[in-house]
Formats: sequence, structure tokens, C-alpha cells
Amino acid sequence: MTHVLGTWFIIDRCDNNEYLISEFAEKSRVNKETIRYYEQKKLLKEPSRTESGYRLHSDEDIRRVKYIKQMQDLG
Repeated sequence: MTHVLGTWFIIDRCDNNEYLISEFAEKSRVNKETIRYYEQKKLLKEPSRTESGYRLHSDEDIRRVKYIKQMQDLG
């Protein structure tokens, strides 16, 4: 894990195909609120967290969100 200086703070930047929620949302093509909603409804597993408490999502989570969106499109 490396640290990246953000606009006003330092955030944890994760390696090994783990993504913070903003990057995860972008790669999944949904917004952050949708991700939180899926977590709340147990459509996504509880994400691991950085030492600072930021959510970490995996490539498997991206595939899962894309699958959910495909199923929604089918009706």
C-alpha cells in the first residue's frame, strides 16, 4: 500500500487490484451511492478497509457490479 497526497489530505492508495470507492465506481460504471446501496442490500460483500477506514474493492467486486447491472437491463 502506498500513500498519495490528495487535495487536502493523504489517502491510502492500494496495490494488488484493490480499488478505493471512487476508482471502483468509475471502473464499474456506477456512482458511489449505488455501491453503498448494493453493500447495504448485501448484493456486494462487506469490503475490506484500509488502516484509515477507506473501502477496498477487488476486480471480483467489479465483475459482480457489472453482472448486477446486466441483470437489471434484462428486467
